[in-house]
Amino acid sequence: MAALEALLPRALDPLVERLEKAIEWPPDPFNETGRFEVVERTATLLKLKGVTSPVTGLAFEHEYEITGDRTVRMKTTATNGRATPVSWDLWPNTRVRTEGFPYVKLDPAQMLRMDGPRPDDPDVGAYPSEVRGGWLTLAPGRKPDSGRKKLWAKAYVRPSTGLIAYFLGRQMLVIRAPLVPRQKLHGEQAFVEIYRGAGKGADKVLELEMHGPYETLAPGASTSFEQTFELLDYEGPETPEGHLARLRELG
Repeated sequence: MAALEALLPRALDPLVERLEKAIEWPPDPFNETGRFEVVERTATLLKLKGVTSPVTGLAFEHEYEITGDRTVRMKTTATNGRATPVSWDLWPNTRVRTEGFPYVKLDPAQMLRMDGPRPDDPDVGAYPSEVRGGWLTLAPGRKPDSGRKKLWAKAYVRPSTGLIAYFLGRQMLVIRAPLVPRQKLHGEQAFVEIYRGAGKGADKVLELEMHGPYETLAPGASTSFEQTFELLDYEGPETPEGHLARLRELG
């Protein structure tokens, strides 16, 4: 019994720390991995409802709807369950296989921000990116060299359209959402954020992220963010030139 009592405070420490310091990472376990109630289920629609998190004060509802042969609509709604206001934004983050090519269309009038490791870091290097035909991409296949253990880069993109494309072999995934104006986003975020890491284990990752508007929610108020995912065939070569030709067909 004494051993159990000694373990309990330690088990609660991470939650207490999150509540006191408003730590943003790792994600809130109540909203991300907690139990959700199925409130509606049909052949094409699934609605889930979660509990109010003691960490964020928000309760999440998720909708997943098949809207076409190869199209899915995903919507998340966050409701403030506290008696005080909560400021938050929603940022759906899609992890995809690192062998693929991500693309996002740049807006020439908007600044592109690229984050990476310190230039003098001997263990971690910057993952290279390039712009082709107005599209930013972080091509696969780069590996750490010169004794480094890891590469990474994160692009903060204010794009010209609410679209991310991802090519893998003979398929193209298109993620769409209504474009959120810069003034409605959190000051540290961009509408599209792409993170790529190269290395071993958990360092090897590719994430495609979109951010919804940053809002202050009164008690009981809600905010939502919706995306559609469409899977298309791709018959061209597995090269940036082939991908750009296919992207031009999207208009």
